Amino acid sequence: MSIYLRWGGAILLMLGALYFSRGYEKYLMRRVAEQEGLADLISHVGGMINRFLSSGEELWRDFHNDALEKCGLLPSLRGGMGLKDAFDKCGEKMSLSASAKEKISASLGALGRDYREGEVRLLAELEKQLRSDSEAERSAVEKNIKVARALLLGGALAAVIMLM
Repeated sequence: MSIYLRWGGAILLMLGALYFSRGYEKYLMRRVAEQEGLADLISHVGGMINRFLSSGEELWRDFHNDALEKCGLLPSLRGGMGLKDAFDKCGEKMSLSASAKEKISASLGALGRDYREGEVRLLAELEKQLRSDSEAERSAVEKNIKVARALLLGGALAAVIMLM
């Protein structure tokens, strides 16, 4: 086999490992951004209810978040869907874990059945839960990215060494 073919294959293998590690990093960062966006949305809704006694489409009026726009949650909310229904509809497009989706969906299902004080309290509890989950996720993401990068690049390097 030609030396150029070996080196070309080694370079392609290393570039492929880098590509996949970057894709995994983007996926994990999108996951964290969606969870933080949900926490920001819940905080915004709680503030709108508490300060202005807003309801319906007024709740989402001044809220913007790129991660929630991309997955379709905010457009669904602005289209008139309820928060739980919009979350359940867009859950497939979100990169959150299945257990996190179930937990959030159950918490959102409890909303809308109480007076202002009860709703604000439920929203504050949900926001606190989402913030703590996103902080734990963010700390785990950094470690997972380093491990994935090391495994992918190490595996590619091992394959290159064995082929040479």
